[in-house]
Amino acid sequence: MIIVAATVIARPGCEDAVERQCIGLLAPTRAERGCERYAAGRDLVDGRVYRFYEHWRDRAALDAHFASAHFLAAKEAIGPLLEREPEILIFEV
Repeated sequence: MIIVAATVIARPGCEDAVERQCIGLLAPTRAERGCERYAAGRDLVDGRVYRFYEHWRDRAALDAHFASAHFLAAKEAIGPLLEREPEILIFEV
């Protein structure tokens, strides 16, 4: 199993736009083959921080996700809204 923990930080004033992008990824990603769990949420301490927690069957499933149309579209849309590059941690369990 592959586990992903990702963090994105919205630019000041872009929090709601980032949240819309995060929410927009939920349904299509959860429908992907090999996605066992996919959750995203806003940090309760710092409202500009959003975290993703993901479980994938294997690396091939995660790679397919990273190449999916919905992921690539969200990545392009969210980029200018972020304070810095996302932090993405990937673990094999």
